[in-house]
Amino acid sequence: MENGESKISCVIRDENGKIIAKIEANDWKINPNLIFDRNFDDKAVEVISEKGDVILQAEFDGEGVLFAGTFYQEDGSRIARAALFPYS
Repeated sequence: MENGESKISCVIRDENGKIIAKIEANDWKINPNLIFDRNFDDKAVEVISEKGDVILQAEFDGEGVLFAGTFYQEDGSRIARAALFPYS
């Protein structure tokens, strides 16, 4: 939360470790060669890879953040997580 507004920041990589997109406090920076689509509004964000896989979803509500994603490190090893984080 920043000034009462939900913010998300993350680096999104493909299975080869290449950066697909970066989100810095809701500001998008995308690699148009590696991303198929992104969808977002005031309450949610979604990133879809060039293969059509949903690799990031975050939805903000009054109770917290529903967050799911498949993430890769620079070396291509995969990290996958899904959790609900209540606001504090």
